[in-house]
Amino acid sequence: MEPCLFYSNDIVILIYVDDTLFIAKSQSSLNDILSALKRIFHLTEESDIHTFLGINFTTTSEENITLTQTTLIDKILAPTGLATANSDPSSYPRYYRPL
Repeated sequence: MEPCLFYSNDIVILIYVDDTLFIAKSQSSLNDILSALKRIFHLTEESDIHTFLGINFTTTSEENITLTQTTLIDKILAPTGLATANSDPSSYPRYYRPL
């Protein structure tokens, strides 16, 4: 278990520095935890999650969420010149062997 991840039967809380993500089974569970925390802390609420810590969240169905990190990948590839590299394995040199 990560020290920044907390969960119960109906809510998951992920904390990183000053960013916190709440995922709940129901709106009432989410409202309950937010109300309790607002009594102690100043919170800035965002609406539905789209991006958190550079990770994109896409709802693919009512019960599924896809996580992607293309922004970070692009940020890493751009300075190396690999953003436009051919990723087709048939274009690799003959002597290349993946690790």
